[in-house]
Amino acid sequence: MSNLVIVESPSKASTVKGYLGPNYKVIASVGHVRDLPKSTLSVDVENGFEAHYINIRGKGDLIKELKKEAKAAAGGAALPQTVEVQVNGVSYKVTVGEAGSMPAASAAPAAAAAGTGEGKELAAPLEGKFYLVKAQGEPAVKVGDVVKAGQTVCYIEAMKTFNAIAAECDGVITEICAENGQVVEYGQPLFYIA
Repeated sequence: MSNLVIVESPSKASTVKGYLGPNYKVIASVGHVRDLPKSTLSVDVENGFEAHYINIRGKGDLIKELKKEAKAAAGGAALPQTVEVQVNGVSYKVTVGEAGSMPAASAAPAAAAAGTGEGKELAAPLEGKFYLVKAQGEPAVKVGDVVKAGQTVCYIEAMKTFNAIAAECDGVITEICAENGQVVEYGQPLFYIA
């Protein structure tokens, strides 16, 4: 088992490696690899202020490499999924998870400033009952959320089957036009995405 140190800067990595010596492997992450999502509060105020992070776009390969190195440094043992950190005598629980549970940030600066009802209309492709989620407890999209083309944004129940409805473009939801449980007609606007 070796010692692993991860720093942000490649130049700091070589400097730190020089101080620590041969028993340490020092890797640079070249900046942050995770961030708080901009589309949600990101901190669960009712659950000990637990923070929810997403991987920064383009850092996936680096994160895989860092995890591989950390696992090797731990002698192949599984990495912790929850870590408790103490800062100034206050204990914080940090949960490490995979990206995908939260919507990824999108490079759509104009869309972020779009007003209600602006953007491309996403219409119902069939008639049925509109639902934001299929099962209770699933996270529902809301106005201001960043979505990607192909991402499921709602369901329409028709003939006892839940049909997933996907966003047709990348962007920010500017309006949700239907209520949960509402019957929608073919072609009726469900969302506007800018």
